[in-house]
Amino acid sequence: MSPARPQRSERPATYADIEALPPHVVGEILFGVLHTQARPSPRHGLGANSLSFEMTGPFQFGRGGPGGWVFIIEPELHLGSHVVVPDIAAWRRERLTPFPETAFIETPPDWIAEVMSPSTQAVDRTDKLAIYRAFGVGHCWYVDPILKMLEVLVLEGASAGAGSAPEAQQKSAGAGSAPEAQQKGAGAGSAPEAQQKSAGAGSAPEAQQKGAGAGSAPEPPSRWVIFATFKNNDPVTAPPFEAHTFALDVLWPADIVG
Repeated sequence: MSPARPQRSERPATYADIEALPPHVVGEILFGVLHTQARPSPRHGLGANSLSFEMTGPFQFGRGGPGGWVFIIEPELHLGSHVVVPDIAAWRRERLTPFPETAFIETPPDWIAEVMSPSTQAVDRTDKLAIYRAFGVGHCWYVDPILKMLEVLVLEGASAGAGSAPEAQQKSAGAGSAPEAQQKGAGAGSAPEAQQKSAGAGSAPEAQQKGAGAGSAPEPPSRWVIFATFKNNDPVTAPPFEAHTFALDVLWPADIVG
């Protein structure tokens, strides 16, 4: 989505601030700050739509794949006090049963994808990624239609994918920040390396899970790790969707495929 503009004020933003926005503007509340974005550009929209199409066949409808997932374009997620709108989100079907009838979803996704734009990637890679980590979203894919790249992040540590982590109470320096730009030359077949630089590696440990008793051992810290990066027309096989391989260039308009 683009462009992103934080709306700072003396008081924390509330959902009433989102309701007051014009219909063509998408609002998010991240750590008490209202961020607004215009509707996405055609290039951005094509990347999101093409990725969703590539995933829903095998993983939602079971066409050439295992099924068992639910995908939603631009869902409104209410994660504690945060209101977050990723470009695409997916849940294992059993985690979204019964299917919500509200305009928002409170169950954290198992996978999200964000399509990068120059005006939003700073927030996508810091505040939003910290929130996804705090709520146990296990997988994050960053699609860059300008650089023609896909970056795949996997959450390691405390109950990744469980969706039960309590809300982070405040933003700590470096917590959940995404890795630096994609590693040079990482291609389709690159195996995940155990010692790759991870995002937020030095951040404070995750808050204890809800309902943990007084004598419970603290959860280990979670961190984002780069699984792989892909470029141009590389074949993509990446978690949590290893059962399906697709050519990355299906996400790019024909004029920029190279």
